[in-house]
Amino acid sequence: MRIPVPFVEMWNRAYATRNCTNWELLPLCDLRDFVRDSIPAKGNIRSALELGCGRGLRALVAMLDVSALGFDDISYTGIDVSKNAIRMARQILEDITAGRRSSVFLERMDKCFPERPSGLKPAVSFQVADLFSWLESSDDDYDLIIDWMCFHELPPEYRTQYAELVAQRCSTYFILKCFSTEGSTQGELSEAVPGVPKYMLSEAEIVSIFEPSFRVVRIVDYSEDIHPEVIPTDGVVAAKRAYLFERLPTSTH
Repeated sequence: MRIPVPFVEMWNRAYATRNCTNWELLPLCDLRDFVRDSIPAKGNIRSALELGCGRGLRALVAMLDVSALGFDDISYTGIDVSKNAIRMARQILEDITAGRRSSVFLERMDKCFPERPSGLKPAVSFQVADLFSWLESSDDDYDLIIDWMCFHELPPEYRTQYAELVAQRCSTYFILKCFSTEGSTQGELSEAVPGVPKYMLSEAEIVSIFEPSFRVVRIVDYSEDIHPEVIPTDGVVAAKRAYLFERLPTSTH
């Protein structure tokens, strides 16, 4: 199974369109805060993979905050099907490494910290890749796999294989954030990117998809009015829910 080519092309167009993907800024600190507050044994995490990382903004905030991670000896890889998203992620990473603060993204990232971080210590890389191909072909296991607002865009028929592949590559924790039916006043979601539908999922649906290999450790609800400012191009207002899963021993399933 692969991400369909038209789907990839739509995401490339989205990331080439000014302001079209500004939902990544709403808010920038939420992944960092979830990692800091949810993972009980962060010292055991040495490798992280993010699926559908986009421009990598939220992950870079987390990687810059050693106090949230509890350590700086970690390697992070972000993958996305959009070559334009990865190009921008690499440019932002280059700017951070060089100490430049020339873009609106870096200015917004700075607002996540009381003081500007001195530098990026974890090893960070961004790759253009289909997440199914990456998970199938990778020889690496990851202590932490992150899906922050990607899974809910996969067609329903992709979900079972997705969960199986994540379980194969995940050794300890899996973080998932998606649109949620719980707490939502929306009957259906609009398309922030034309041609890319979004799905709301209930807790029961999420658990049934991932429970064979994972157990839920923590759930955090994000209300519909979480956005700190209005950005019309966000296009979607709906409740969201983040899950922290722990990988179950293979012998139990």
